[in-house]
Amino acid sequence: MFSYIGRQPLYNRDYVLYGYDLLHRDNVTKVLRDIEDEDEELRNVFSDAISMFNFEELTDNLPVHIRFTRNLCLSNFPYMVGPEKLVVEVSTDTPMDTAMADKLNELKTSGYRLALGGFNLKGSSLRFNKVLPLFDFVYINVHQNNRLQLQEMIKNVKQRSRAKLLAEQVDTEADFDKCSGLGFSYFQGLLFGMPSVFRNEVNLANTPYGKLYNELSSPSANFEKCIQLIEDEPILTYMFLEAMPTPKERKDLNNNIRKTLMSVGTGRLRKWSSMLLLKQLNVNDTSVLPKRGYQRAIFLEKLMESNGSRMDSALGFYLGVFSLLNAVCDTPYESMFNQLRLEPEIKAALTGSARNELSDYLEFAAAMDETGAVPDNCSLKLNREKRFIMEMYARCDGEAEAAFTVLNPFLSRSPAGRR
Repeated sequence: MFSYIGRQPLYNRDYVLYGYDLLHRDNVTKVLRDIEDEDEELRNVFSDAISMFNFEELTDNLPVHIRFTRNLCLSNFPYMVGPEKLVVEVSTDTPMDTAMADKLNELKTSGYRLALGGFNLKGSSLRFNKVLPLFDFVYINVHQNNRLQLQEMIKNVKQRSRAKLLAEQVDTEADFDKCSGLGFSYFQGLLFGMPSVFRNEVNLANTPYGKLYNELSSPSANFEKCIQLIEDEPILTYMFLEAMPTPKERKDLNNNIRKTLMSVGTGRLRKWSSMLLLKQLNVNDTSVLPKRGYQRAIFLEKLMESNGSRMDSALGFYLGVFSLLNAVCDTPYESMFNQLRLEPEIKAALTGSARNELSDYLEFAAAMDETGAVPDNCSLKLNREKRFIMEMYARCDGEAEAAFTVLNPFLSRSPAGRR
């Protein structure tokens, strides 16, 4: 599996490298694609930077500008990196209301520098006039505006804030001279370098999610070590906090993460960590495969339980997750097995090296996924009526959809969380 991220340099007027913009990228050759879910894509830029790469090496220990959506700001996502390293950028397309204004003020008070991207003379930018005093940087595209428009925008910014002006698309020396004369302090564009695409080969076991999963999957799992992993890894701490259904519960949890983890237990934590493997290591353009993997996981667990399987029904859950995890993270089974702990019975069912009861359940679930109906000819002996199984399958489909709206179903108070 490979992870990709874009990095574009920012220079000051003395041609000295000041910092970088971090950008979403798919791969080295196909650099850009249409973004289907902006929250998800921008979340991945930030989470990949701190969990899939060495953040200090990636940023050369210089300030890094990363764009966040309204939802990511309101969910406190920027707090995973300290204010000395991160500049929080929001676009003028971001909906601006009291909640967003309060969050920007909170970030500013907490020491974060703020950048406003895409500033222009249109209504979306004008909505930010009241909060302009909070911003430290304002991005202005010098190719999309003529000189008079640039002068008007600069006047508007300087009347309301002390923000430094950052010129985008500075492609020539002439662009640079023009922007310098207009009072811009920072510059980005072809003159200073195209975005570089960084690629990192990811060992699943070295990701925060893989570390936690492997520790929880060990026969001698050290729960104290698991707690320490969650407390030490910002992305895990954030996602665990997000599991709490209400702001009060998140606040209470933040005050005592250890106590809450102890109440959750290793079983639900292992499921949660495997869910994160599906969710966070997805290299595909959509979330279809991770959702299908989770739907198959909860369906197999419930089917084994209701069908009277002699095996632990939790094995069905992990069978479902890992039956599609190889496709989700583009990692062959052999490599995946070398990186992540998995029960021998599940490995045998996935590879077909030996038949067991799990093999029958996996074939049954795959047939249902393909046809949407209970197969008539299958190796699995059913002890429940077809109607019951179809209703259960449909409920699991709904739970899977909800699970990717609320990322942490195993820790919430939903029916899936109580299992």
